[in-house]
Amino acid sequence: MWTKILNIATHPELAKYSLGKVHLSYTAHAQARSVEKNINIQAIELISAGSIVEIETLGTAVTKIVARLAHDSEYDKVLVLVPVNKVSYRVITCWLNHKLDMHKTLNKERLSA
Repeated sequence: MWTKILNIATHPELAKYSLGKVHLSYTAHAQARSVEKNINIQAIELISAGSIVEIETLGTAVTKIVARLAHDSEYDKVLVLVPVNKVSYRVITCWLNHKLDMHKTLNKERLSA
């Protein structure tokens, strides 16, 4: 099996994918980060087209999804999701990104072609 990382910077087609409304649970780490960073966490989130910025796979199975969602007028919240089943995901960490941060310093070497 091989791990593959697809990022919106190298795979713009990710912008068309969505998960729809998903049920979320949070690790203790993600809960602590949400308090530390003042991130409002939800039990249900809408992961719409354009919000998925990275997908990691092992073989053909999706193992991780990184989604960037609106937080406030200045920041987006970023959630790292691990699939539990088709409609449920576990958030393993979260952080805030400034809306103007377009990752110009992104290391594309670690991403799959």
